[in-house]
Amino acid sequence: MSSGKSRRGVVFPDRYHARILTSPKQCRNAISYVLDNWRRHKEDRASFASSWVVDPFSSAVNFGGWAELEDSPFLFPVRKTYERLHTVRPQTWLLEIGWAKHGSIGATEVPGRPE
Repeated sequence: MSSGKSRRGVVFPDRYHARILTSPKQCRNAISYVLDNWRRHKEDRASFASSWVVDPFSSAVNFGGWAELEDSPFLFPVRKTYERLHTVRPQTWLLEIGWAKHGSIGATEVPGRPE
């Protein structure tokens, strides 16, 4: 579906910037942004998404650091027709443990500054 607007510009220089994450808080914010960004863009309000807890088109169902899963040994369940995306366990202390020093990430968080 086209919005009728043409887009210009090179993809990476216009839309991508690298930032080295050096603190637990930066990592927590980055994880929240990646996994909950669909809420920031209000995609969770679509009628077809009304029963979704996390974005099924992301790796969010593989993330064990959700506040809603704190007392559970399991990840969020998925439909039988859904195939989880392949992910790799974190390779650094910041991404495995450090980020959690600033609290679990809620599945209903909206990352970024309030609008």
